[in-house]
Amino acid sequence: MTKFFIILFIIFPLTAFACPFADSQLPDLADSSYFTLGAESHINFPASLFKAFEQQLSSFDTEECRDAISFRKLLHKPTSQQFFVISTNQDRCDGGNTYGLILVSEDLKAENVVGVIQDSFIFCQ
Repeated sequence: MTKFFIILFIIFPLTAFACPFADSQLPDLADSSYFTLGAESHINFPASLFKAFEQQLSSFDTEECRDAISFRKLLHKPTSQQFFVISTNQDRCDGGNTYGLILVSEDLKAENVVGVIQDSFIFCQ
């Protein structure tokens, strides 16, 4: 019985909280009672990070988006877990669709990516 609870304790947080924004769209998170989406700030295009997810994000012109990338904090209120959203923010680069990544850390590394934003829809990694 003890082994069961230890396994449950280890697995449950990883599965229950790893991707609380599954089946969501980025604009909907701003209106959600479960999330707080912070103000946008401009960051330089993280080319190596976006390159790591090129297959998922290939639908927009990365050259046109070099100066059209925003960074926002995303707080999941029920768990107080903080995420970081890097996404396109100008129609001239993404055709009116939003593309980006959601990370568990401000450290812009591929291993920190937990979600991919494609045409505003969020897909968990």
